[in-house]
Amino acid sequence: MKKKIIYIVLVIVTAFFAYRVYNLVKDKYFASTGNNRRNQATAVYAENIPLGSISDIIELNGDLKALYSYKLKAEVSGTLNKINCELGDQIDEAKTAAFIDDHEYILRSREAEAQLNVKQAKYNQQNSKKKNAEADFQRAQSLHSQSFISDSEFEEAEYDYNTFIADYHTAGAELAAAQAQFDLAQTDLHKTKLRVNKKGIVAEKFYDIGSYISAGSSVFTIVNIDTIIVRTSISEKDYPKVNRGQSVEIHIDAMPQRKFTGYISAIAPVLNTETRMANLEIKIENKDKSLKPGMYCTIRIYAEEKSNVPLIPNNVIVKVNDVSGVYSVDEKEMKAIFVPVKLGIISEKYSELLSPVINNKIITFGQFQIKKGSSVKITNENGGK
Repeated sequence: MKKKIIYIVLVIVTAFFAYRVYNLVKDKYFASTGNNRRNQATAVYAENIPLGSISDIIELNGDLKALYSYKLKAEVSGTLNKINCELGDQIDEAKTAAFIDDHEYILRSREAEAQLNVKQAKYNQQNSKKKNAEADFQRAQSLHSQSFISDSEFEEAEYDYNTFIADYHTAGAELAAAQAQFDLAQTDLHKTKLRVNKKGIVAEKFYDIGSYISAGSSVFTIVNIDTIIVRTSISEKDYPKVNRGQSVEIHIDAMPQRKFTGYISAIAPVLNTETRMANLEIKIENKDKSLKPGMYCTIRIYAEEKSNVPLIPNNVIVKVNDVSGVYSVDEKEMKAIFVPVKLGIISEKYSELLSPVINNKIITFGQFQIKKGSSVKITNENGGK
């Protein structure tokens, strides 16, 4: 048992010394041959920073809306007996879009007219007697003041006059009421024709011929799409970059091959305190009527454009300790140098380099496999060494 323990200890000691000898030999070998992996150069692509043009594009989204839209409603009840327009038809202001059966309304109008004539005749009759009644009462007043008639006779004359005046005013009131009833009947008769308030296109039709409709029911929806409206919102950051009248570019998902132009027609003077967004309205001329309310669109506002400025591809920008920058190449030492950068306009693919001025090539491929001070080897054809 004792011999066995001694044997195990000897094996462990021998293995330990063998491992130490192996590491010493390995380090001497790599140091002498220069093949230490930590000192191997990383293959990268590197290029000079190009000059070019870049635009600060604000991209928004929204739904197309008609310039205006309204419901053409029936103002009287009845059966719809004629329709002059269908879906998609253009209809001008004051044109009649549909007719409600007017037979009953004609009868009501005639009845009201007859009543008006009766009341007019009664009033005319009372009015013709008014001057005589006034003259008779004035004569009674004069005779009474001279004691030619008794008090009781004067009181009787006064009562007759007041009764006549009351009847006269009643006749006038009845005439006014009859006139109002006739005017109302005429108005209702006029309302059996559904006239368009403002020109537009028939977007919806809710009833067909023969349908009974109640007063207040919507019969058509009329829209104007000569001009299209887009209402959207813009962030606090981009708010100072836009102005009323500024041109915008419109892209419609349903028509990817076309590009439309509009302008900012209104900007809200305040921002929402919760969202930090401001409402924005855009108008688009729609001469060919190809744009339809309800379509989804992307809006591009070119806030600023610069030319002949240094541009860095966005995919070469890295972050080191939360600092954005690029790796440039010290071509004398063939070492990677991390350069923090200040950026200006940022587009989809490129960013404007504001500072510092970088004269060396920047690494455009392999930047995520290196760190500051790494040895590099430029391998792209036009990258240099």
